[in-house]
Amino acid sequence: MRRRITAALLTAGLSLCITGIAWTEQVKRQGSAVEPNPVVTHLVLRNHTITMTAAPEGHRYTVGDTSSGEILHAALTEVEMEEQYPSLLRLLQPAVADEDSTLMMLAPVAK
Repeated sequence: MRRRITAALLTAGLSLCITGIAWTEQVKRQGSAVEPNPVVTHLVLRNHTITMTAAPEGHRYTVGDTSSGEILHAALTEVEMEEQYPSLLRLLQPAVADEDSTLMMLAPVAK
């Protein structure tokens, strides 16, 4: 009986160790997917989070899911953002950045 309990505990411990290693590798891969460029703004909406970074070739957008925290797309250009998330890009277009790095949002004008 003790052997079975010991074997079960060792199996559980080993599986937790393997799961932890796999999770760490996944976090490293996700972290490397995000570019190390300076963050211009981070906008949290009901369903999405948008992080805009300043890359040498222009702004890059990373879109995530608010509820799960999963990154849906990383380092999108403005053209790719327009193709995949036009409504989210329209929210960012009337925004004006202030000198102290705060973001002032202006209400979108319906046409």
